[in-house]
Amino acid sequence: MRRRGMNRWPSNKEAPELYTHQLDVLAQAADLQEKLLNEVLAQTKLGKAWLVAKDFSVMHRYPNGKGFPSKSGQDMLAATDQGGLLTWLLSQKR
Repeated sequence: MRRRGMNRWPSNKEAPELYTHQLDVLAQAADLQEKLLNEVLAQTKLGKAWLVAKDFSVMHRYPNGKGFPSKSGQDMLAATDQGGLLTWLLSQKR
């Protein structure tokens, strides 16, 4: 929102690309995709965490009508916490 000069969350009609769970789409909307790609190419801890997190899909939550796979949840939590992804995202405020 800050990068786009917005003072409120836009409606779905104003910015439909923000109404998604696709993290790569959100990273692009926030102008963070190039920074993340550089981290991936450098094989940093953050880059590895992004590779795990970016592939999350709401479709993964309940595969075949079963409960959320605990390994997927643990991997995502590790990427955002120990991998430093959440801390890095919060530090990207401008």
